[in-house]
Amino acid sequence: MARRAAFNEQLTVRHLQALARHGRLILLMDGWNELSSAARSRTRPALEGFRRDYPNVGLVLATRSEVPRPALSRSFSLRLDRLTSQQRAAIIQHRLGEEAESLCERIARSSNLDEITRIPLYLQALLKIHAEEELPETREGLLRAFVNVHEARPEHHARLREELFGCHASYLRELAAILVREGSTALSETEARRAVANVSRRLREDGQIAAEPQPQAVLEVLAAHHLLLLYGTGDGLS
Repeated sequence: MARRAAFNEQLTVRHLQALARHGRLILLMDGWNELSSAARSRTRPALEGFRRDYPNVGLVLATRSEVPRPALSRSFSLRLDRLTSQQRAAIIQHRLGEEAESLCERIARSSNLDEITRIPLYLQALLKIHAEEELPETREGLLRAFVNVHEARPEHHARLREELFGCHASYLRELAAILVREGSTALSETEARRAVANVSRRLREDGQIAAEPQPQAVLEVLAAHHLLLLYGTGDGLS
């Protein structure tokens, strides 16, 4: 954390250690379920060791229910419920101000939107596209619209076309298909590179690209300018 450029030199390892010793530090670790099985096995003892070294630090670990949480000592579990209509309205009001009432009315008229926007992920997607004349009413439609908005941002659109020649969707579809087949949210780096290489070969044979890019370079562009997550430890992607 202290090495991140965003902190410049204002935050050092010693600063973090002092905060941890005095119980002034809380770490939020999101996406436990997105780690590979091997990564989770390595992380469990590391978390226990960290808690022994810094017993006053608060650790909050978020995961989906299909992956068991790590059995850490002196820990407990909380389940997050869906948003109530009042909570959802408050979020919309905070984000949209005067435009909030119109969106709340549109949600109220659609039982599908009312149901799926009680999940924060889909509410966030809807807030990105709330000005559209017709709003998607399925989870898939909302996420697709969210992705379209993300891709259209100038800093992403230009790089995806320049680096991947606008073929990024082909790579993402292949990676997604593998994850669906395996029933997983994470893929090893070796598998990901192999999948990307296969797509590049098909694109070249189909005349869509003249030369096959390095698989790792493709993954890094998708991570920087799309919604792919690369793990820095070499454990893969999500």
